[in-house]
Amino acid sequence: MSARPKTPKSAPNAGALPPLSSEAQAALKDLKDRLAEAFKAAEPAAALKALVRPDPDNPAWDLHLIAALAELRHPATGPLLVEIFGASPDKGRRKALKKALYRLKSQGLPAPEIPPVEQGFTLQPVGRPPVEAFVTQIVGQGERYVVLTGPREFLGGSHLVARINDRQGFQEFHLLNLKPKQKQELWDHFRQMGMGELLAVPPAYAVRLLEEACRLNPKTGHADRYLGLKERLAKHWGRPEDAPELISLLPPMSETEEARALDQSKLLAETPAFQSWLAPPQEIAPFMEKVKDAEESPLVLSGVQRQTRMEAVAAKASQALYPPEDRPLLARRLLEMAYCLLLRGEDSWSRAARAASQDLTRREPSPLSGPNPFLLGLIWHSLRLAWELFKETEEAVQDSSLVAPPGSESPLLRR
Repeated sequence: MSARPKTPKSAPNAGALPPLSSEAQAALKDLKDRLAEAFKAAEPAAALKALVRPDPDNPAWDLHLIAALAELRHPATGPLLVEIFGASPDKGRRKALKKALYRLKSQGLPAPEIPPVEQGFTLQPVGRPPVEAFVTQIVGQGERYVVLTGPREFLGGSHLVARINDRQGFQEFHLLNLKPKQKQELWDHFRQMGMGELLAVPPAYAVRLLEEACRLNPKTGHADRYLGLKERLAKHWGRPEDAPELISLLPPMSETEEARALDQSKLLAETPAFQSWLAPPQEIAPFMEKVKDAEESPLVLSGVQRQTRMEAVAAKASQALYPPEDRPLLARRLLEMAYCLLLRGEDSWSRAARAASQDLTRREPSPLSGPNPFLLGLIWHSLRLAWELFKETEEAVQDSSLVAPPGSESPLLRR
């Protein structure tokens, strides 16, 4: 029997990448397009790295990701690939990285050397980076979760889970040893709480959030536990002072783009990400009375007159519920949310949140300048929901008056 001929290296199936689902292919294309735009905008290295989302548990995704990035002919591509995948001990990823760098080098683009794998590296399973950091979006009155993952030798647990508040500091601080199923249950719990998915961020950025929470309230047991881990966190996840500035993680906007995004920010309150930011019923109730008065006024009001009166109510509510002293904190929250939205691929809403943040930072609130569009949108949406609830309650009361109490005869029955 003759020997089976070897498949030539140039055959179509040689070195073929493992298949990806259609959803993953779409996500990869979107990521590639956004990175290409970031290259054109000359964004800093930290911002570029934040856009790329490797998956240590999914080799197929990472291999496709490396190949896709190699197709972007830009001087920053090679250094970015080495920064993200250069420390991986996984043979498949390192081979794909070498091919990508060779391709870039053949095109006259920078192709840094891949650092050697540290001998005796056994802290993590093959292909998994030594440490990771995640955050949730900001909900309610400035709360979010920060999650650090890494070897038990670093933390004393596989996961550090902290709930922080941007006014009061640490609210929870846990060190957990989670198996894959428990980890997924925790992730699902965050989504059920309205926190959305966990978003991968530069580790030093997450450490800075923990440091800021400690400074807000250093006299708690949670803060003591953080301080006990501070040196280890600085060594393995990064020092707070080395974290990239938040504004550098966001793509720049022209004045025209910012003006358009600021106008769009009035619609942010209607998106799922900002539902928990709406004014609570007890705070919006006094202004609901003014809305009710306008709707039920004995005077015959035109549509324009009614709209003008409603706008005046909303403007007063904005001034009362979001006083000037609270605006710097609101601006910071919006900037943090702009980053979260960017990480989720919601670029348009990210720009709107950033524009609203910058508007709050730059101008003094006054009758001449008018309310911030984002805050006005929060008020309008809160009033609308409160008004709908009021009407539903009123209709329910009217309907119940038609129902005879137990033991009595209905006035609608004929004898």
